[in-house]
Amino acid sequence: MLTELPREKYELTHAIEALQAFPIIASVIYRKQKGRVFVDTIDKPKTIFISHKSGFCYLYTEDEKLNYKKLLDFLIAEDSIPQYFHVYHANDGLVKEAQHRKDINIKVRPRMRLQRTRKIGPEAVTEMNEFTAISTKKIDIKELSVFNLNFIEKFWESVEDFVQNGFGWVILHEGKPVSIFYTVSVAIKDCEGDILTLPDYRGKGLATMAESLFLQTCDEKGIVMGGDVFLDNIPSIRIQEKYGYMPWFNYNFLSVFKVKN
Repeated sequence: MLTELPREKYELTHAIEALQAFPIIASVIYRKQKGRVFVDTIDKPKTIFISHKSGFCYLYTEDEKLNYKKLLDFLIAEDSIPQYFHVYHANDGLVKEAQHRKDINIKVRPRMRLQRTRKIGPEAVTEMNEFTAISTKKIDIKELSVFNLNFIEKFWESVEDFVQNGFGWVILHEGKPVSIFYTVSVAIKDCEGDILTLPDYRGKGLATMAESLFLQTCDEKGIVMGGDVFLDNIPSIRIQEKYGYMPWFNYNFLSVFKVKN
């Protein structure tokens, strides 16, 4: 049903505005990060499925008669798509078909895409009480294993790739990493970030410290960081509003687990 689009033809997708909304998807079509692009026809595709190596995916289609059963048959059989994957902005046709399948387990959750419209937020500081901040470019990446994120393997080609093309901030306590805000992807002028604070250090303002420094770096680089929150996570929405984020659009976030026979 679909065929893989050669990397040298990815430019065919660049004019599609919808593919720019999620930086982790855009990073694939601009060949910044690894992934695959599948299309119904090579030269003038009407249906495009993009799969980032981490398992985050996007379906774009102009085909009103798209056979979603055949599409899911293809995705389930395609070995390059992980056993557990997610589809941003899953449309009703895909969701309805997925709900009837016996060879997958799914979860559909409503999410909000946020867009930063104003450069506001808490002032960025590199020291606070007994905590200090350091750029990920100035720390031994091996020290970040304490977070158990495996973000290099999941999102980047190598440590060198992340150091050269990504960025982030780490909060230290007595020289040990306890909180981190880092890029999972960088497209052209957009990026996607993620944050984690170790359980024993939560509630101390470290996430605010890390995010403020991260957003300052984005501003310095002329990069806009997008944001996604689940609609029922009202506290996160309120926090992001303090940093100048405003609601952009709501969408269904479809998670799919392929059931092995």
